[in-house]
Amino acid sequence: MTSIVSIGFILVIVGLLYWNLTLRAAVKAAAAGLAGKQAEEKAATTNELLAQFIKHAPIYAFVKEVSPTESRALQVSDNFQDMVGMQVSDVLGKTMQELFPAECAARMTADNWQVVSRKEILRLEEECNGRTYATIKFPLRQEERSLLAGYAIDITEHRQAQTALLASETACRNIVQALPMGIHIFDLLPEGRLVLVSANPAADRLLGLDHSRCIGKALEEIFPILRDTELPLHFRLAAEFGESWQAEWFEYADKAIAGVFELYAFQMSPGRMAVLFNEVSARKQVEEERNKLETQLTQVRKLESIGRLAGGVAHDFNNMLVVILGHCDLALSGLDVSHPLHAGLQSIRQAAARSADLTRQLLAFARRQPAAPKVLNLNDTVAGMLTMLQRLIGENISLAWMPGRNVGQVRIDPSQLDQILVNLFANARDAIGDTGKVTVETATMILNEQYCAEHADTLPGDYVLLAVSDNGIGMDAKMISQLFEPFFTTKKPGRGTGLGLATVYGIVKQNNGFVNVYSEPGQGSSFKVYLPRYTSLMDQATESTSLAASGSETVLLVEDEPMILDVTMGMLRKLGYTVLVAGTPEEAMRLAHAHADTIHLLLTDVVMPGMNGRMLANNLLTFNPALKCLFMSGYTANVIVHHGVLDEGVHFLQKPFTLDALAAKIREAMGD
Repeated sequence: MTSIVSIGFILVIVGLLYWNLTLRAAVKAAAAGLAGKQAEEKAATTNELLAQFIKHAPIYAFVKEVSPTESRALQVSDNFQDMVGMQVSDVLGKTMQELFPAECAARMTADNWQVVSRKEILRLEEECNGRTYATIKFPLRQEERSLLAGYAIDITEHRQAQTALLASETACRNIVQALPMGIHIFDLLPEGRLVLVSANPAADRLLGLDHSRCIGKALEEIFPILRDTELPLHFRLAAEFGESWQAEWFEYADKAIAGVFELYAFQMSPGRMAVLFNEVSARKQVEEERNKLETQLTQVRKLESIGRLAGGVAHDFNNMLVVILGHCDLALSGLDVSHPLHAGLQSIRQAAARSADLTRQLLAFARRQPAAPKVLNLNDTVAGMLTMLQRLIGENISLAWMPGRNVGQVRIDPSQLDQILVNLFANARDAIGDTGKVTVETATMILNEQYCAEHADTLPGDYVLLAVSDNGIGMDAKMISQLFEPFFTTKKPGRGTGLGLATVYGIVKQNNGFVNVYSEPGQGSSFKVYLPRYTSLMDQATESTSLAASGSETVLLVEDEPMILDVTMGMLRKLGYTVLVAGTPEEAMRLAHAHADTIHLLLTDVVMPGMNGRMLANNLLTFNPALKCLFMSGYTANVIVHHGVLDEGVHFLQKPFTLDALAAKIREAMGD
C-alpha cells in the first residue's frame, strides 16, 4: 500500500509543478511584450494539460479552499463522482458538509485546516461511506486564500485483503500452537548447517526439551545422536531441493527420551524446511499386541481345524482297525503257532495295535477321546507316578519333585493325566539327550481378566498348575509356534510320531484348560499345564478383593522383552513406585551408576543375553550392598535353581504374574 500511495503522490506533485512552471512561463512571456492573446492561449493549454492529467490519473485528486470552519472543493478529478455520487460540475464550489456525511465532513475540515495553518503535509486513512481511502494533503502557496491540494486512493479491497490475511495468519499460528504434532522449522545456511528457527509447544512436550533455548542452534548440536544417521542429509535435501521425505518409523533415544516417532520433512521455501513429527509408541505397541493376539487366535483356529480333520480321520480309521484286529484274532485262534501264516497274521495284528495307539492320540488331540473324569488330588496322583516316570526318562536324568502346598483337586480322567505326564516326560527326555534334570511341580494360580486379554486361548478363574521343565536344548519361537501340530517333530525318522504334544494339547483343551510353553535355545523348556481347580459347592466362597500393596521406593526394572518391560513398568507405577527401566543388563549398569538417589530394589529377568540376572545383581551389589533383589522368569523357580542360576531362598516371581502377585512379591523382597 505504501508504494501505491507514494506513486500517486509523485504524480500529483509532478502535475502541480508542471502547472506552476507553465503559468510562470506564461506570465514572463506577457511581461516581455508578447501579445495578450498568446499568453491566454498558453495558459489555456496549460490548464488543458492539467485537466487531462487529473482526469486520467488513477486517484481522486482535489484542490480545496480552506477556512477554520469549512472546506470548499475548487478542482477535482473526473472520477471524484464515484466517491460522492454526483457529477463533477455539481461538486465544484460545494463544502465538505454538502458532499459527505456530517461526521466525515467535520473530520475532513479539521484535517484540512491543520494542513494550511501548520504548512505541513498530512498522510492519513479516512473512512467514508463504508470505504477506506489513503489520503495525502499538502498546502499550496497563495497570498490571498488558504488552499491545499491532495489525492486519495481507494484501498478498501487492499485493507480487506490485509485483514483477511492477518486473520488467516493468526488462525494458522493458533493451529500450529495447538497441534498435538511437533513442528520444527529449520533454515539451511550457506555453509550447509541446518539451524532451528521455530518450534511449537508440542515439540517441547514430545521431546522433553525447551526449544526456546535451542533457537539458532544447529540440528546436530541440539540432537547429537543424529550425527551418525541419514536424517540430516534428508533434511538438507528437503530444504535445498524440495525433496520431501517421510520415515515410517524412526526411533530417537537418549538419556531422557525413548520412543518411536513418525516424521515428515518438506520444503517451505528455498533454504527453509519444516519437520512434522509425532510420537507413535502407544499406537505401535497396540498394533504389536493386536498382531500377537491375531497370531495366537490364528494358531488356535489352525489347531481347531486340524483337530476336526484328525478326529474325523481317526474315527473312521478306528472302525477299520476294529475289523482288521477282529479278523486277525479270529484267524489266529484257529491256527497252530507252527502254521506258516501265523507269524504273518501276528505281524499284522501288532501293526494294527500300533495304529490303534496312533488313532487314540489323534482322538485325544481332537478332544473326541471317550473320557471318564474323576476328582483327583493332583499332588497324590503325580507322586504315585514318579517311579514310573523315572524309569521313562532313564537313570542318567534326575527327577526333582516340587509339590505345591494345598494345591487342591482337579476333575480329569486319570488315564488322560497319565498321558499328559508321559508325553511331557518323553519330550523332556529327548530334549536332554544324555544327562540332565527334569523338574515337575504343582501350584495354584488365579488368572485375572488382564492376563486373559493378552492370551487369546485363556479364561479368568482358579487353576491348578502342573509344570514339567527340563534343562535340554530348548526351542526357538518358530518351533514353539508349531509345537502342538499333529505329526510335527524335530526328531530323527523312526524316533517319534509327532503326536505326543498334540495329544497333551487336546487333552488339556478337552478339560477346559490351556498349556503354555517357555523356552529359549540352549536354556531348556518349561511346559505349564493349567487345569481348572475343582471346588465343591460347599467349598465355594466369594473371595474379597484386596487392594494390592503399594510402595514409594525406586525400582530398577530390567527385561529384554519390550512388551513385558512396558507392561511391568506400568504396573509398578500404578503401585506408586519410581521406576528406572533398562532393556539390557549393560543399560541397567549405566542407569544405576548415573542415578544420584538410592535404588531400593532390582527387579530383573533371569535369562537374558550376555549377562543373566544373577550376574547383574552381583555387579550392582558391589557398590550398593543394601540393594534388594527380586528375580522373575517364565521358567519355574525350581528349574532356575537347578540350572544353577539362582540360589535357593532368593526372592522369585514367576511369569505370568498378576498385579497383586507383583505387589506382594515386592513387599516380600523389601522385607515387609
